[in-house]
Amino acid sequence: MKKIFTLVVLFVSTLSFAQLKVSEVKESELIGEYKLLGKSYAKLEKESTLCFMTYRDERFESIDDYKMFVFKASDIDALYDLLTNFEGIEKGTKKRVELESGDVLSLEYKKMLGKMYVEIIHIDKAGVMGMMRWLTPKQFKELFGKA
Repeated sequence: MKKIFTLVVLFVSTLSFAQLKVSEVKESELIGEYKLLGKSYAKLEKESTLCFMTYRDERFESIDDYKMFVFKASDIDALYDLLTNFEGIEKGTKKRVELESGDVLSLEYKKMLGKMYVEIIHIDKAGVMGMMRWLTPKQFKELFGKA
């Protein structure tokens, strides 16, 4: 009797763990994308209350490695201001943005040929680092759909 009971329990538990959960895929809304010569370097998408920033990792020149970070859709304007508003910001200023997902964005403001730009380094929860291509405010305007 014990053997039969044990076999039934093992059989039932095996079946319960083997179940697949199928869910509908929600379409995300493309807010903006920055392309250079037809190649995508950054893309911003919105899905309900979240925004997804997908970018090409610039640490590798010959490998197309794309990474992503997530932030709340309500924070999109604040992030846009951090990346485009250089009022009172000196060359070399660094800022750290902690996202709710546990990821960190390290922003360093630089100047080249008289124009300010932001270098963005993304560090995910696991400590893996990625670097986003530096973009000018005009390019961020295109990326954030403000153009």
